[in-house]
Amino acid sequence: MNLLLPNILEVALFEFIEYVVHFGLHALDSPRHQDHHRSKELESVPVFILPFVFLRFGHYGFAAGAWGYLISHRAGHKSNFFSHHRAHHADPRYNFGVTTPFFDHVFGTYKASRR
Repeated sequence: MNLLLPNILEVALFEFIEYVVHFGLHALDSPRHQDHHRSKELESVPVFILPFVFLRFGHYGFAAGAWGYLISHRAGHKSNFFSHHRAHHADPRYNFGVTTPFFDHVFGTYKASRR
């Protein structure tokens, strides 16, 4: 049985969920997420255990997506490598995708960042 396709689909689904949740946090005007934007702090400990939970249950694509999120979110705060996320912090009406701006392009919420 080919496991590549299901894992690719899990990564894509994780990216979509990441986009929807982040968009929703802004739509709901979440006070905790507003604090994140003001303080530039990263995730709390529970987010860091997600990849291990996914691995435990055999969801390797979700684990890869979660690790991609954690790495890109940290890099987005610490460097210009993931500049679309830095642009989101400059103007939170755009660029809700953390790991990739793919779904921002799909849903029209992408805004090019200034480097």
